[in-house]
Amino acid sequence: RQAMHPKGFDDDILAEAGLIKRPEDGGDPRDYLFNRIVFPITDRRGRVIAFGGRALGDSKAKYLNSPETPLFHKGRHLYNLASARQAAHDTGEVLVAEGYMDVIALVQGGFPAAVAPLGTAITEAQIQELWRLAPEPILCLDGDAAGRKAAYRAAERALALLAPGRSLRFALLPGGEDPDSLLRGRGAGAIREVLAAASPLVHMLWLGETEGRSFKTPERRAGLRQALRARVREIRDPDVRQAYEDEVERLFAAAFDRGAGERRRFGAAQPRGPGGRARQRLFEPGGPGVRQSAEQRFLRQEQALLAYLINHPRLLCDHVEAVAALKLESRELDQLRQALIDLGAEAPDLDTEAIKCHLSEQGFSAVLANILSPRVYQLFASARPDAALAEAREVWLHVLTQHQKRTGTVNEIETAPMREEG
Repeated sequence: RQAMHPKGFDDDILAEAGLIKRPEDGGDPRDYLFNRIVFPITDRRGRVIAFGGRALGDSKAKYLNSPETPLFHKGRHLYNLASARQAAHDTGEVLVAEGYMDVIALVQGGFPAAVAPLGTAITEAQIQELWRLAPEPILCLDGDAAGRKAAYRAAERALALLAPGRSLRFALLPGGEDPDSLLRGRGAGAIREVLAAASPLVHMLWLGETEGRSFKTPERRAGLRQALRARVREIRDPDVRQAYEDEVERLFAAAFDRGAGERRRFGAAQPRGPGGRARQRLFEPGGPGVRQSAEQRFLRQEQALLAYLINHPRLLCDHVEAVAALKLESRELDQLRQALIDLGAEAPDLDTEAIKCHLSEQGFSAVLANILSPRVYQLFASARPDAALAEAREVWLHVLTQHQKRTGTVNEIETAPMREEG
């Protein structure tokens, strides 16, 4: 205000531009972004149209954007869009992070085509803006509950807009990590591994309807199918809608049409169709309609064995000898298995978050992101941290036996007495 008055800009125009705010008590106006680090927000041509500010001291709002003005509508613009355009054109890749600092960290880390929404969930207008840059932008979100919910909301919002060749993908970072911490701890390669494991939108749609819920009764499964079909009907394009209908039915069959319990999740015999040909119902979540190879299924199985141990540490404590005898074909997974054994011996009372923190510090962040991922949880729901320990134990022992049979290392597993499930 002090700087602009001598230049001929009065309080009315400064307030209209969102640069000052008039107090309700009628006192003197004050700068809108007072005592904050200020980030310029530009339009797609690079013209400054607003500002964002991060509080330097204590404030109810850690981040604050300019108010809505004739120039600025936060649901239509993306932070760093102008700078990301050329990079997106060159690479065909766009990353959508959660905020200014994430974008700055990604750009400094070698990912210049990074943008962020401006303090709100991603909007339809922003999705359309992203598609001007790349056909499948990747939403790079925190892997915690809030990040997953943001992913589900974005997937739902995009449904009506989907068109052939246009979608979103979702990359969830390891728990407790953001782009800056992951880049500093593991480098750009760790981010690249997380992006390579990004899930398609249909996968997030499925998880949004199934996470944390039980479908043990026919009525619940019927309700799930009805909810999924209602979601798919929101897709306007008929070809995409048909493709989603087919894929949702395949996912449903993979989850529920392979016999009782969770035998369906780890290689039980398939019912045979016409001509005696086995009906393979497991599909690779990496792309709608792509069949999962035997090698991919086996990798998911090995990842699941470790996911159970991380999310249910008591399994590691009760079955440490079986874990020690386990030989995983994936070298990096076997290294993490050994690190888990060492960690269990040194600190047997660690909880899941502490285990993930220790493993990340040892350089396993990218491996953890693949193990504790929607791709694994889709096939092994009881590996989730919110699953009951008794159910997790039963399925883990079954998966372990299946793995031992395949690798020719079958040993008799001593099942530790189950302690009271608290």
